Amino acid sequence: LVRFAGAKIWVDGSMGTALAWTSEPMEGTDDHFGSHYFDALELTDVVEEAEEAGLALKLHVNGDAAVGAALDAFEAVAARRGGLQQRHVLDHVVLISTADVARMAELGLPASIQPSHAIASALGNVADAWGAARMERSYDAASFAAADVPLALGTDWPVWPTPDPLVQVWAAVTHLEGKGLTVEQAMEAVTAGGALVAGCEDQLGKLLPGFYADFVVLDQDPLDMAPESIPEV
Repeated sequence: LVRFAGAKIWVDGSMGTALAWTSEPMEGTDDHFGSHYFDALELTDVVEEAEEAGLALKLHVNGDAAVGAALDAFEAVAARRGGLQQRHVLDHVVLISTADVARMAELGLPASIQPSHAIASALGNVADAWGAARMERSYDAASFAAADVPLALGTDWPVWPTPDPLVQVWAAVTHLEGKGLTVEQAMEAVTAGGALVAGCEDQLGKLLPGFYADFVVLDQDPLDMAPESIPEV
């Protein structure tokens, strides 16, 4: 995202080092649940202060325990204040329970995800630490779309090696093995979805003086080509 009027907070440890905060212990252990920097009560105070200050928060949540703690905090503040006024965002949301997908939809919280990460995660220490069952439930973009959770596809640049958004479209459509998006859904998420999580929803679909815009010229229409070829346009 080029513009984000708020703060990014890491709730859990890095996905790449298999330290994402999970509700079940890592494979081969009884008491290693990853790492985290906040519990739900602490997060509630942070969300409350952000709402008071008019700031949107972007929470880094990889494991299902991290997502649950974040949603507990948002729900608590929403209940006290009669709803959330800021466009808060959950980033990555790699592993999430079915119940928490529904909670995100109820709160209107967008998910900013990076489908191409799934390709590397399946080959690294994350898969070893999480085991086959959790990996099967991870990177489920389709569940967000089915529940009408607002969805954005980001690149995670410069952490991830390419800033090309069409790589994320390609991965979302071709590499999520039954948990992916249609080309139309992915293109919507990478364009309008990106504007939404950046706080620019009032500018969607408009070209007017003073509005933000990126112009990209492609030699083919991604909606009319084979999904496997999308990164080539």
